[in-house]
Amino acid sequence: VSTLARAEAARLPAFFRAAAPDLAARLEAALSAELTARTAPAGLATYAHTCPIPGQAPAAYALRALDLGLHGLAIAGIHFLGLDVTRPFVGVAARTHAWPEPAPVAAVLCAAFADFAPTAARWFDAVPPGRADQHLVAERLTALQAAPRPRHFGDLRLRPATAAVHARYAAMVARLSPAQRALTAKETPQSLTTCAAAGALFTAEVDGLLAGLIAARPEPLLGLPAWVVVAEVLDAPFRGRGLGPAIQRHLVERLPGDGWLWGTIAAGNAPSLRTAARVGRRVIGGWGFIDVPPTR
Repeated sequence: VSTLARAEAARLPAFFRAAAPDLAARLEAALSAELTARTAPAGLATYAHTCPIPGQAPAAYALRALDLGLHGLAIAGIHFLGLDVTRPFVGVAARTHAWPEPAPVAAVLCAAFADFAPTAARWFDAVPPGRADQHLVAERLTALQAAPRPRHFGDLRLRPATAAVHARYAAMVARLSPAQRALTAKETPQSLTTCAAAGALFTAEVDGLLAGLIAARPEPLLGLPAWVVVAEVLDAPFRGRGLGPAIQRHLVERLPGDGWLWGTIAAGNAPSLRTAARVGRRVIGGWGFIDVPPTR
């Protein structure tokens, strides 16, 4: 685990490594915790029940340490896109080697989990490999708070909210265009409750009118103390008015501590990537799928 953590840390951007001198140790702790969680019998039984594959015992769903020969060592496990058992893929938690030619590695990884018939492998890199899936954007809160406020910051006001706002949030998501809805996560009342309990669920108002919602919760970033952006939506009448950076900056000023603010953005969501950059969040890397022919 220590070797894998050091290799993963070395592949991260220089600015990120410089801000976290103990990054390798933190990654090692995070990876150890993930291994513990993904090998615990109770958790594996739940996973197997949720995504049942005929003939596969719960132990088969565990993360595995794999010796990939010339491709080095990796920790990987079986996953299902959207918990859909017809869409299995191999997810890589950590690896020792850089894998500049991903296709042969993806084939070896899928062969290791052939009983699940995965059709792709997915891993994180500075540039998403293969078919880009998501980008990871992040920056330290102190750096974000020190940056100049965006142009429309004063046009918008945040108010603390409770999970009772979920119905209005869902209505705002429903009013997005089909393309926008496809790129917007649909949070549950339980998810918003967690954000509210952390003091990071807010509605946004413009001239006294409900304009949007933004939410975050404490969640480590690669082992570092951090907040993750869980939900952000502007209602249809308020889109295209430059309020995206403003609502994010208001959130930044409400969050305590000197940790990081991070989130994932779909690879096809160029407007959200631009908004994150305007607030000061930087791309750390991203995940990509490498497709392979079915193994059975």
